[in-house]
Amino acid sequence: MKREAPGWWAAIVTTDRPGSLSLLCDDLARQAEAAQLPLGILLVENSAQEANLLANERTVARLRSRGITVRVDASDRPGDGIAPCRLRLREMARALRNEPRPGFLWALDDDVRLLHLIWAEDHLEVRALHDHVRFLLAFGAENPNVDLLIGEVSGDPPVPATAMLATTLSDVAANLTLLFAREPASCWEPDPHALEVLNGLDAYYDLSLDRPRPAWESVVTWLPRRPGLTVAGACAELLAEVSHVPLGAAVTRPILAQELRFGCLGGSLRRGANAIFFDVEAFLEHEYPSAIVTGIETRRSDMIGAQCLARRRPGRVRSSGFSVLHRRPRGCAWPAPGELARGLLADTLGAALARAVEARLGGVGDPRSFLDARIARIEQATSAIAATIARLESLLSQAPGWVPVHSLDALRAVLDWGRTCVPGAVAGLLSQEFGDPLRCPSVARELQDRATLIVQECAQ
Repeated sequence: MKREAPGWWAAIVTTDRPGSLSLLCDDLARQAEAAQLPLGILLVENSAQEANLLANERTVARLRSRGITVRVDASDRPGDGIAPCRLRLREMARALRNEPRPGFLWALDDDVRLLHLIWAEDHLEVRALHDHVRFLLAFGAENPNVDLLIGEVSGDPPVPATAMLATTLSDVAANLTLLFAREPASCWEPDPHALEVLNGLDAYYDLSLDRPRPAWESVVTWLPRRPGLTVAGACAELLAEVSHVPLGAAVTRPILAQELRFGCLGGSLRRGANAIFFDVEAFLEHEYPSAIVTGIETRRSDMIGAQCLARRRPGRVRSSGFSVLHRRPRGCAWPAPGELARGLLADTLGAALARAVEARLGGVGDPRSFLDARIARIEQATSAIAATIARLESLLSQAPGWVPVHSLDALRAVLDWGRTCVPGAVAGLLSQEFGDPLRCPSVARELQDRATLIVQECAQ
C-alpha cells in the first residue's frame, strides 16, 4: 500500500555518534516544518556509552518538544552490527501497519546531513542545493512505479578507512611535494584535471576492481576549502585535515554532489546510507542477509537485500544521484589494528557474497575469482601505502621553514599509526591472520552455499 498519508517517516540507527545524530535530526525537523508535513522518526538506539545514550535522549526530547513523533527501540546488544539494527527498524515499522502509510519512509545513516558538497568555481562548499523533502515528494508523484529509490552520498566515501589510504596518502605526498617547492605567498590553484579524476568511477577507492588502473596512480591536487588561498594557506588546510585520514574522511578525494543526476533513474543496487521507500511494504520485505565466515560477519547486507528486493519487484527498485552529505565524525579515536583488519575482512567477504548472490540471480562471477582478484589489489594497495609512508617521511625532513612544526607533527603521528595499524603497511604483504581467511578454499564454498540459500529464500 502506497502514499496514503501526507506525512513521512525517517528510519535511523544510531551508534555512539550523538553529535552527528543531533545535527541530522535538526535537518529533518527544519525540512518537515518548511514543508508543513508531519514527520515521524523511528530510531534504534545502538549506543554502548552512557554519555552518548544521555545525549541522544536529549535530542529525542528536543524533537518531541517541536511536535515530532519519535519512537525509540533499544538494541539488545549495544554496539551491534548495522544489519540486525536495520531489521529491528523494520519490525518497528511493521508494528505500525495499522496506521496510515506515510508518503515515504527514508532510511538514513546517523552520520549524514541534508546538505551537499559542491565545487563552487574555486573552492569546496557545503550547502543545500534543494530541499530534500520537497524533492522526494515531487519525485514520488512523478514516479509512481518506484518502490525504492537508492540514493548516494557526497562528502566522505562510504567505504572502510583502509580502502582509501593508498589514494589519500599518495595525494598528500604529491601535494606536499608541489607545495614545498612553491613560494608560500604565491596563489594556489588546483589542477583542473583534479575534478575530472573525482568524477571518475570509484575515484577514492583503492580496492575497486572496475577501474582499469588503481586509483592511487592518479593525483588529485588540493581542493581549497575557501577562495583565494595562497600556497601557505593551502598547505595549512591540507595538514590540518591530515589527522582525519585514519577515520576515513575525504581529505583529498571527496565525493561531489551532481545536481543534474538527482532525478536521473538508474539500476545500481549499491544500497547504503540513503534509501527512500515510497512503498512501506517494500521496507517490510527488505532483508539484510549476511554470513558468519571465519568468525567475521560479512558487510554489504543492505546491498544484498536490495538485490533480492529488486528480483521480487522487477523494475521498481531504482537508483539516482539524489544525495545527502556524508560526514564521518572527527575527533574520534583512531582505529586500532584489529579494528582495521576485521573491517576490511568483513567488507571483502561481504562483497564476495554480494557477487555470489548476483550471479545466482542471473549475473556472472563467483566468490573465488573475486577474492583472488581482491587479494591481489589489497596487496598492491598495501605496497603503495608502504612506499608512500617512506616517501612522506623523506618529505618531512625537507619541509621548508615556513611550514609550522606542529602541522608536520600531525602528519608524523598519522604515519606512525599507519605503520603500526594498517595490515601490510610495512612489508606490503598481507599477514597470515588477515590473508589466510581470504585464500582458504572452504571460505569461497561457504559463501557460495550461503548465496544459494539467500536466493532460495528470495524466491519464496
